[in-house]
Amino acid sequence: MPTTDDDTRNRSGNPSGNPIRLALGVLVGLLAFGVAIGLVVSYLSTNALRAAGIDDADPATSTATSSATREPATPSTRSGRPGSKTDRPSDKASDKGAAKPSAKPSKPRTKNTPARAGTLSAGQTEVAAFDQVQLRGRLRGVAAGTRVQVERREAGRWARFPVTTTTGRGGSFETAVALGQPGRNVLRVRAPGTPRVTPVVTITVG
Repeated sequence: MPTTDDDTRNRSGNPSGNPIRLALGVLVGLLAFGVAIGLVVSYLSTNALRAAGIDDADPATSTATSSATREPATPSTRSGRPGSKTDRPSDKASDKGAAKPSAKPSKPRTKNTPARAGTLSAGQTEVAAFDQVQLRGRLRGVAAGTRVQVERREAGRWARFPVTTTTGRGGSFETAVALGQPGRNVLRVRAPGTPRVTPVVTITVG
């Protein structure tokens, strides 16, 4: 039989099918190359994130850290309103609670400050000039045998009257005075060198 052109093409292969196979092979190769590139890029990106410490961060830890770094809330006051100033005692309450100033402390007695300690009485409170008037009294805290001085008030000051006597037991004493100054004469008895004095008596000379 004579050989036809179709038989010749079949024995040598279909020349029209070769381009299709080639195109398919190129497409598969490109896809494989793209997948390989994608894997490489993904791997490199993952390593970069791990190196930066971003990917390994624990969500719970991040949340706790964020909460810890938040600014603490302003404490509420007794009224329950947050952010308000703390209650301060009013001036009225402060004044009420403040201790009242105590009275002035009395000054300690010095050696020259008179301390009335005893008694004094006069036999008469109204006499004529230079009449004798008996004085009796007691100075507590003064030993027996102590010489005591009669004093008279003159021009707002105490002046020595020319009469002295000696104390007996318990600081008791007795003496007499003759007054020539008309009017009121205010007298007392004092233990010289001590603050011990008697109360005063007033004798009017007419």
